[in-house]
Amino acid sequence: MSPSLIRNLGVAAVLGLIAGIGLVILREQLDNTVKENDEVEEIADAAVVLAQSGQRVALVEGDSRRPRVTKYLDIVSGTGLTNVLAGAASLEDVLQPLGDGKLTVLGSGPTPPNPSEMLGSAHMRQLITELREINDYVMIDSSPLRAGHRRRCPGGSVRWGGSSDPPRYDQA
Repeated sequence: MSPSLIRNLGVAAVLGLIAGIGLVILREQLDNTVKENDEVEEIADAAVVLAQSGQRVALVEGDSRRPRVTKYLDIVSGTGLTNVLAGAASLEDVLQPLGDGKLTVLGSGPTPPNPSEMLGSAHMRQLITELREINDYVMIDSSPLRAGHRRRCPGGSVRWGGSSDPPRYDQA
């Protein structure tokens, strides 16, 4: 029996299709990089509880690709963090107070072409410092980290301390 080109191509196509579907299913099961709504609810609810206890809290929506904090809190999402980092708006103009004003939210703003570079910039570090000067807590909802990525910002990592401690940026 000699090899049949048509039959071999058909078998290869079917096996390739089955393998491709299997890989898609496997990746969906193993991929935990897409943030669940529960995570957004947790950080937003924690910020609300801290504010209700009398603490001044800034909640920053740092995930500009999938912003969910402003949607969850039902507030304006058009301008925010990216506008401040790009120099197109001042922090005071885009901070949104909630409730009695103890909680302020900085929405993500429009999706920039380079979100990770903006979040790791010196301007972002300065913005966090500004927020820490006027708040007891600064909470940042960021995009999930993929496996293999280190939990470090370009140029250093952030260490969080008590409300009287300034943020420290350890150089990499």
